[in-house]
Amino acid sequence: MARKAKEEGTFPHNRVREWRERRGMSMAELAEKMPFKANASQINKIEKRHQSVDLKWLLALAEALDLNSPGDLLVWNKPGLSEQALDVAHKFQGLSEPDRQVAHRMIDSLAGTPVPPEKND
Repeated sequence: MARKAKEEGTFPHNRVREWRERRGMSMAELAEKMPFKANASQINKIEKRHQSVDLKWLLALAEALDLNSPGDLLVWNKPGLSEQALDVAHKFQGLSEPDRQVAHRMIDSLAGTPVPPEKND
């Protein structure tokens, strides 16, 4: 009987696939945008958690995906957070800094937290 390959590896979760698909890129296209030699097989291994992502890769992937921060590729799983809270956190990471400030003010307002006045430069 043929052995079925594991879908996910043992390395930490990352959001490379999510961002690549948001950008409408194939694995080969992402590999081509890397500042060093990379290929679709390596991207596939990273997305499926069969290959670790060191700082060099994290920085390069963030640049190739045109992200605000390499941290946008990381998964922040805090114990006790619901799937809905994690989803909001992931969406928040994808916002620009001005949009993040607006989102903070909206959340504070909805939660009944005093909202500091907006700074006008």
